[in-house]
Amino acid sequence: MIDEQWIKNLVLSELNPVSKNLMGLNKADIENQAIDKIKDSISQLHNITSESIKVFNFHAPNERALKLFSSQNKDLLTTGFYLLISNIQTSVNMKEYEIQVEITQTKDYSNDIVFSKVYRPFVDHFGGVLWKDDQSAALLDYELIAKDLLEKTLLFYHKNQGLEA
Repeated sequence: MIDEQWIKNLVLSELNPVSKNLMGLNKADIENQAIDKIKDSISQLHNITSESIKVFNFHAPNERALKLFSSQNKDLLTTGFYLLISNIQTSVNMKEYEIQVEITQTKDYSNDIVFSKVYRPFVDHFGGVLWKDDQSAALLDYELIAKDLLEKTLLFYHKNQGLEA
């Protein structure tokens, strides 16, 4: 989906005489727009992950089907979600404008964190928001983050299956 506000900010931009780069005219408005996008990021990521899981489960054998559970606040806004396969759980939550991911393995009535990752927002001059994880220099959109969540969840599922064999 195209970010119409980003395009509007681009159209209204001017050339900065010092840096020779285009800059948005109203920095405060652009910053507020970006903050709103960041606040809505868990909901956006949840929607894309949900669609991805539908495709995944269509192709996966029943024992490898992923389940998706949402957590909501009192206003029924999605504040986080969980992917579950066997005894592997991937939790995704927003905390202080960061997307935090933890993968836990349940074994012998205890939950052990086997992986964690943090995605931090990157905002461009026109209010576009992408995400940078704490393990690489790549900038990611929601679809790439959803793919990463599925891949990491399945990776730890397979590693766990090898331990049980």
